[in-house]
Amino acid sequence: MEASGVTVIKKVTKLVFLACAALGLFLPFIMVSGKKFSVSGLQLVGSRHFEFDTRILNKVTQVTLQTKNLPLIVSVVALVALLAIVILPIRSQKASRRLCGVLGLVFIAGIILSMVLSSISEDGLEMNMGIGVYVSIFGIIVFMVYACVPREVPIVELNIYIILIFIGLIMVYPYLNTLALSFDASGERISLVPKLFTLNSYTFVLLNPQFYHGLTVTAARTVIGTITALICTSMFAYGLSRPNLVNGRLYMKLCIFTMYFGGGLIPTYLLFNKLHLVDNFLVYIIPNLINVFNMILMVNYFKGLPRELEEAAKIDGAGDFRTFFSIMLPVSKPIVAVIALYNAVFQWNSWYDAYLFMINRKDLQPLQNVLIDIINESKISAFLA
Repeated sequence: MEASGVTVIKKVTKLVFLACAALGLFLPFIMVSGKKFSVSGLQLVGSRHFEFDTRILNKVTQVTLQTKNLPLIVSVVALVALLAIVILPIRSQKASRRLCGVLGLVFIAGIILSMVLSSISEDGLEMNMGIGVYVSIFGIIVFMVYACVPREVPIVELNIYIILIFIGLIMVYPYLNTLALSFDASGERISLVPKLFTLNSYTFVLLNPQFYHGLTVTAARTVIGTITALICTSMFAYGLSRPNLVNGRLYMKLCIFTMYFGGGLIPTYLLFNKLHLVDNFLVYIIPNLINVFNMILMVNYFKGLPRELEEAAKIDGAGDFRTFFSIMLPVSKPIVAVIALYNAVFQWNSWYDAYLFMINRKDLQPLQNVLIDIINESKISAFLA
């Protein structure tokens, strides 16, 4: 009895979110930014040509909107087929789940393609996907989760899957949007698929000789900086983790103090200049040899290792360095991998130190600074043109 009740709840839920996907067809699918004009999905199915008047720079201009209604028609057909599957279920659950998954993907692809293939006669007006697209996609994704997951899966787990899916989409969407815009020459700001495909952005960057020089500098500082920082941080952390270290707590407090208080930008620059680190590649390496946060992580990890390992090594005659490199470091691979990843990401993304301390050495600029210079040069050239 309980199983049949759960089945009814799942079926009703599928119908509700399928209706939500259908409701999106009545809502605005294409909206012109800042203008009181919108087209719904049903209007796109019935017509491919729209004309309207809008005010651009205090002048009334007639704008033409061309659309491709075939992808949206395919989406409507897929939606009707999904409704038929829910109302008249197929005996084979496996076939039903596969069919719902395929039709759901067809529905989403049709909606997105119908937006991508739309074009407008006035370049000054930006076309955006409207509310209807998001409502339809939201409804069909939730429906697919309930329709494609086996019946034995509890409703609570289904809701967890839905939440995780949308969290994943929210995290992935900015990357997809950036990737699509890098291949787009139409000037769109929000897009998942390039409307006017081009490779000009990549050719402009890749054909610039400064790009490869900056890539070499960044790769060098990443490899050297990660290895040296890992060695220094791990050795320092191992020393502070020993319980017999005299004034160990004092040293730890001094390290933590530096996390909250620094010398300031000008004293730091004067110090680096006195040490001949300004306009020197070592400015990328030496100041980043030890990170206090990473050091604290390694200290706690070393403290959690069995003391018997160190005692057995000392009984066998191993010194502190031999114990560290032969015993403690090999069994600390997880924390070593984490710290290595932290340092590598920091070194690869770092640009501020080059901005401050590489004033006269453009040949030692990392990739990030080189890309900024390339972008600024292109903007200046476009402005002067």
